[in-house]
Amino acid sequence: MAPPAKSPKRAVRKAKTKTFTGCWTCRSRKVKCDLRRPSCNRCIKARLDCQGYEVPLYWVTHEDDVSPSFIRRQAMSLPLGNPHWPPGTLKDIDQHIQDIDNLMQHTGTKARISGPFCVFQHQSEIVVDVVTLPAHDVTSRDSVAVSSYLPPSHPSTAGIGGGLSRETTASCALVQGALPNALARSGTASLKVQWEWSLLGHDACKEQFINSLMHHYRQDVATILQPVKHCHNEYRSIYASKAMTISELISGQSHLSRTISSTSRLALMYSLLASSGFHLRNLYKLRDLDHLARNFRAKAYSLLRTALKSLSPVKSQAFREAVLSVTLTLVTADILDGSMSEFWIHLKASDGLVEDLRRQNQPFSPPIAHLVNISRFLRVLSDSTNPDIEPVPWSPAQEESNIFLGDGHTLEYTYGITVTLANLIHRTCSIAKHVAWYKTINGPQTEDFADACNQLHQAISGWRISDEPLTAFAESDDVTVLLASKHMQAFAASILIYFYTRVFPCDGTTMQLLVQTVASHLTDIEKIKESTGYNTTQTASVAWPGFIASCQSAASGRTIWTKWWGTMSEYNIGNITNLWTVVQDTWALRDEGVQDEPVWAAVLTRDGKRVLAI
Repeated sequence: MAPPAKSPKRAVRKAKTKTFTGCWTCRSRKVKCDLRRPSCNRCIKARLDCQGYEVPLYWVTHEDDVSPSFIRRQAMSLPLGNPHWPPGTLKDIDQHIQDIDNLMQHTGTKARISGPFCVFQHQSEIVVDVVTLPAHDVTSRDSVAVSSYLPPSHPSTAGIGGGLSRETTASCALVQGALPNALARSGTASLKVQWEWSLLGHDACKEQFINSLMHHYRQDVATILQPVKHCHNEYRSIYASKAMTISELISGQSHLSRTISSTSRLALMYSLLASSGFHLRNLYKLRDLDHLARNFRAKAYSLLRTALKSLSPVKSQAFREAVLSVTLTLVTADILDGSMSEFWIHLKASDGLVEDLRRQNQPFSPPIAHLVNISRFLRVLSDSTNPDIEPVPWSPAQEESNIFLGDGHTLEYTYGITVTLANLIHRTCSIAKHVAWYKTINGPQTEDFADACNQLHQAISGWRISDEPLTAFAESDDVTVLLASKHMQAFAASILIYFYTRVFPCDGTTMQLLVQTVASHLTDIEKIKESTGYNTTQTASVAWPGFIASCQSAASGRTIWTKWWGTMSEYNIGNITNLWTVVQDTWALRDEGVQDEPVWAAVLTRDGKRVLAI
């Protein structure tokens, strides 16, 4: 009798790990990827665009019997690594998880969420202690007052107390896909950062976040703020290079962090982080970025006050250079913020520091000379748009032909203006103060004052770009030289417009021809950048020529200005939006029949504003 037939055995399926480690192109094609970086061989051979990789993720299904620890060790062996922490061992990961668990227990009943590698306060629990005031109200903003800001050597600082009255807290939500290339390349996703560093749990999170903000400042913000590309970018070469190293800022363990020199460098670092945060806020419209940037700025204030308290005659030029750098970067932060509610406070503090430097009777180093010239030029632009002109009696002895140090050629690439033109703006502001004085006494102008006005008019109208050596640029860089020349010619025509609105008027036809000239130069700049590929790295024109000229535009010529201001707004500098609002309000008053020049001054007086057209 034949044995009974054996039933066939079913093959036992071996549990296997499911992996999603291929590039996005291979995943979509459902083919195996060899994981080569930056582009896999399969995509190269198929002549396809390799879409790259993200962090490998591993899942174990219910049927799998593979140990999770084996999966984790397998993931650690991959060359990709994890962008959220430095390469390490399995023990490092276990320790980090333990730190998170401990922190969750330590924080008690407060609502917390654990991010991928950190613990953060829940959004509903975040306290934002930021004073928000109208732009014209400066009496209590961030507890900053001119008297408490200036160096102790200034006579108005006697008996001033120190520090902010209270520390603020903030949060920042950095949404995946919403950050610049610096963050996108680093793989930062849904990173939520609490301002209190102790709550971050792991220094790698802090370092990643700070490095991303600083990278954005150096690569994007610093470039945008200058009208042309140049190897000696002040925002990068002077400010960022003097900031404290990331490791010192994060850990705070170095003995240098307890020195006054390091205090000023820390203040500089926080100021740059504030500028970067404000620009990202403008770019991605994230409210939490605004809170974070304001707290960075408040921290810079506090550290700056600490540094200023130690200012004394025995301090070195390097110390004063560091402090002056901080005050000027705070002006930059206000420009990027757009509120324009405190820039003149920083400029007045800079004036005090410059005078303190002059009293040292020591030759200025090139970096300090450049900072002094920056401070003086920003002061000139601030005075030029001040709606409240201080009447000053006329005296020929008061006039300075040159207020800048050296040849001032660094202004050419920093602001797109020559030292000659910058001095012409300064002289026009001075003459305007004397005109205001003659109006207050309701008396005739003296003959020597009339001669001074005529000489200034001839100097402005007789300026030619061909007379400028432009030593700051290489002759081979013809596109940069052309763009800088266009900026300078726009400045020259707008200075003449400013003269006609502040000193004595011209006829309407002449005014509109000048307005069209400025518009032509500024629009040519954008066309040149687009046609030559210069705009692949964004550089924004200085707004002063456009502001002065567009405010004088007749209704028939405003279309080109509307387009130009729209182009400028794409640079995401907060100040641009503010200036454009003033221009539109000026047009509205003109259309209503207001004739008192300059009309923009009436708008600023009405709204209680001050602007820095930079």
